[in-house]
Amino acid sequence: MIIIIDHKEVKANGRYIKAWIEDVGDHEWNRTYLFHFEALRDIKDIRNHYSYSIRAFDGAVKNALVSRVMDGCDVYNNPPTNRLIKMYYDPVVKYSKIPPCPYKPGDTMMLNITPSVFPIPSFVPETEFVLIVKGFISVGKIRLFETRWYVGSMRLIATINHKEVKANDRYLKAWIEDVGDPEWNRTYLIHYEAVRDIKDVKTQFSYSIRAFSGAVQNKLISRWVDICEVIRNPPTNRIIKMYYDPVVKYSKMPPCPYKPGDTMMVNITSSALPIPSSVPETDFLIEVKGFMKMGKEYLLETRWYGKLERVFID
Repeated sequence: MIIIIDHKEVKANGRYIKAWIEDVGDHEWNRTYLFHFEALRDIKDIRNHYSYSIRAFDGAVKNALVSRVMDGCDVYNNPPTNRLIKMYYDPVVKYSKIPPCPYKPGDTMMLNITPSVFPIPSFVPETEFVLIVKGFISVGKIRLFETRWYVGSMRLIATINHKEVKANDRYLKAWIEDVGDPEWNRTYLIHYEAVRDIKDVKTQFSYSIRAFSGAVQNKLISRWVDICEVIRNPPTNRIIKMYYDPVVKYSKMPPCPYKPGDTMMVNITSSALPIPSSVPETDFLIEVKGFMKMGKEYLLETRWYGKLERVFID
């Protein structure tokens, strides 16, 4: 389960501090946020209020599900023993620069926040949420800062960590082009070019679970599809259709037969493909084997190694 921040904001009391957030990292699902503070006046005490609230479908923030008040100075001088606070305190403090109170003008602090390393308690619902942190000084009388972190809804998606394609070069060329930086939302363009006449294509799709050792276990799903037929007449089978529709939408798939020089491009964006509830959240292998001449002649084989994981996406 991974937390992805889709919006964040910080407001500081300009009489006392400067505050800003620096993004580090290209991958949205593994980005680090450096939260910088600089004191402008003497600050002797800090009390922080943390709240975790669920967001409704219209974006409205409901009542706080979790709310905590902490003495910022005390928690830095005496690390917490409370289990809930400690499991977030430890990964933040590990790479942060947090000097002890009090703070004088010019003193700085940097908090290193990497949401993907945070543990997610089992009681947290799979929904959009907002985390609000408010800081106060003078025993809670003066607002020092406020920051809000908005997280999108959580989905089960397939991320690909290895892929390969082999083609019978007597009949066609085949290669895969990667498009996009975020691994969880990458698009793969599978290109084919006919080298000889190809009159029919039958394809076997299989989905297998992989063990922790990487070994491939029994196939969970296996289907044969007549590609020429399915291009001419879009499928009505529910399982095939729910994958066919998002793939075909942005692909270039001319009908059979194919002559030398004819090309095809299949657009696959794994995050756009639905995941049935019956499929376990684990590593997987998808194999696609293509045959011609009524299954007698091997045409191509492609393998996709990946894993199913839950991510928060806006």
